[in-house]
Amino acid sequence: MRMKLVWAYEGPPQELHHVGPEFVTITAWQILQGNVTVTSPTAGNMTVAHGNWFFPVADKIEHHFSDDARIISIRTIISWPNHQMLYPHDQWISFAAERFANLNRAAGQLTRICKRVLHLTPTLPYMEEGMLKHSCSLPQYIQLQQAMLKWVNAYHHSMQQMDRTLNMQFVTDQRINDTMRFIEQTACHTTYNRKAIEQHAGLSISQLNRIFVARMGLTPKAYAQMQRLNYACTMLISSKIPIKQLAFDMAFKQPAHFTNWFRNATGSTPKDYRKNQKQTTANQIRQLLDMQ
Repeated sequence: MRMKLVWAYEGPPQELHHVGPEFVTITAWQILQGNVTVTSPTAGNMTVAHGNWFFPVADKIEHHFSDDARIISIRTIISWPNHQMLYPHDQWISFAAERFANLNRAAGQLTRICKRVLHLTPTLPYMEEGMLKHSCSLPQYIQLQQAMLKWVNAYHHSMQQMDRTLNMQFVTDQRINDTMRFIEQTACHTTYNRKAIEQHAGLSISQLNRIFVARMGLTPKAYAQMQRLNYACTMLISSKIPIKQLAFDMAFKQPAHFTNWFRNATGSTPKDYRKNQKQTTANQIRQLLDMQ
C-alpha cells in the first residue's frame, strides 16, 4: 500500500494545492465550527454543518466555507500499488463526528505532530514513499509515521462502518509487481529501455502491454513516464539542484530536451514550475503559521 501525507492542520480553511501530477487525493474535513457548501459535477450539491466529518468526492469540486468556519483538514494519498484508491470516493460521505471517536483522536494526533514539525521546519508536511521531504528529527519522523498509520486505520474502520466497499482490484500478478518495481528503480535516471524491461520480466513488450493495460489501465512506458514526471516535479520543488544537472541526472542528452519534455507534460517550463510552486508553498507556510 502507498501512503502520502499531503497536509494536516486545524484552523480556518486554507487553499492548499500541490500534491504531484499523477495522484488522486483523499480529503477529509471535520467541521468544528460553521459550515461548508460543496458542488460537484458528478455528485451535486451538499451543505455540511459543524459536528460532522465530510469526505468530498475525488473529482474537481467547488466549495464555500462560512466566514466563521474552523476545521480539521487532512489530505492524503492512500492507494494500492497501481494507484487505485482504497475506497471509492465517487459520492459525498458525511457522518457525525461523535460516532467515530477513534477517527477524531487520530486526526487530532496527526495535526498536532504536523504543527510541531511545521514550526521547526518551514515547509508543508509532505511524505512520499515513506520518506519525509524535509528534515526533522528521527523521533519526529517515527511519530509522524505512527500517526499516519493510526489515521489510515481509523479511516479504514470508518469507511467499513459506513458500508463503503474496499477496492480489492489491486495488482496481484507478481509479473506486474516485479516490473513496476524495476521501472520505479530505473525510470528516473535512465531513458525508457524496452529491451531491459522485457528481459527483466521475461515477457515480450506486447505481452506486458496487454497485462498492464488490463490490470492498471496504462502501458509500462506510460508508467515509466509517470514516475519520471513525478520525480522531476518533486526535485524541482524540494531541492535546489540546478535544472541543467537535473536534466543530465535524468538521462536527457541536452537540458533543452528536458525542458521540452517537461513543458509538454505540464504546460510549464521547469524554471517557471519551480518558481511558481515555491512561491505558492511560501504563501501556504505563512498562512499556516499565522493560523497556528
